[in-house]
Amino acid sequence: ANSVMPFDFDGAPVRVVNIDGTPWFVGKYVAERLGYTNPTKAMNDHCKGLTKRYPLQTAGGVQETRILSEPDVLRLIVGSVKRARLGLRPRPGRLR
Repeated sequence: ANSVMPFDFDGAPVRVVNIDGTPWFVGKYVAERLGYTNPTKAMNDHCKGLTKRYPLQTAGGVQETRILSEPDVLRLIVGSVKRARLGLRPRPGRLR
């Protein structure tokens, strides 16, 4: 079963879709919380996983929204200027 649940990301809510037990994060919210001024460009530049869309209720009605796997969320974090503020710094030998 699929469900939408709230997730606290750096003090701000991010919508997460649970699809068959796997969390998929609404990409626009994640990118905005990380300080990207153009969420679509950020996702295109940093996210390498499968582009997946999910119908979500928004203020403008139901829209097909891009959702991200956890590895793609981590790619956005690594590319973000807010990474240091989140306490996420690359460790030698860990990120290549």
